[in-house]
Amino acid sequence: MTDLEPEVRETLSAPPDYAPRNLDLNQIMVAGVRLRRRRKIVTIGAAAVAVVALFVGGAQLRQATPQPVNPPAATVAPSTPAPKISDNGNELKGPLGDVIATGIRTNNQLELVIFGVSGKTVGVENTYAFAIGERLASGDVTEWASINEDPAVAKNTAPGFHATQHAVEMDGGDVMPAFGYYVGNPAKITAKYQNRTVTAKTAVWSYDRSVTVFWFDLADAPSDALGRPHAYDAAGAELPAGNNKVHGII
Repeated sequence: MTDLEPEVRETLSAPPDYAPRNLDLNQIMVAGVRLRRRRKIVTIGAAAVAVVALFVGGAQLRQATPQPVNPPAATVAPSTPAPKISDNGNELKGPLGDVIATGIRTNNQLELVIFGVSGKTVGVENTYAFAIGERLASGDVTEWASINEDPAVAKNTAPGFHATQHAVEMDGGDVMPAFGYYVGNPAKITAKYQNRTVTAKTAVWSYDRSVTVFWFDLADAPSDALGRPHAYDAAGAELPAGNNKVHGII
């Protein structure tokens, strides 16, 4: 309250014949307005605090009890169709197992791949061969050439090398790299090319993991000057050679 309050209280509590002291009514009115204004400000401030508290409380309430979220519908990845052999003049069956990428690009920027096959090229029942060709944009593959062991020379599942093929220039200027397969799991395969040793790239065949497919990069062996390949284990010991003769196109 203000310093006028004692006089006001005195006047209000006095008997009827009491003569009040002189009061400044203007000062009383100003003091009253000031008090009301202060109370009003306090009231507005309290209301604002209440609204803020309600807002914050509501926000806290919403955070404490989040609305249930429907989980996204399960999606099933579309299955990739198995590749087919396109332009299949030899009526090969396959590919058998995974198609092996060589990292070599043809003149039309398609990748050369090697893949297992069965069929007429094999020439022997219950056996297999390997083909090389391009992987098309559709995922299908073409056949440039196929290799298989001569059954008159060796069984194609015997340990060692089989049907190694020289690098050959194809129609259109593309060069097919030297490649073949080895029954076993060598750590390294090398050969001589023009008096220097070159190392083949290898991949385990997923259809039969006892078979290793190998090929030589065109930068290392670009022509038919490749010598007989040799296989080595992780310790550097030479493994069985098998039929490691290198052949040209028949």
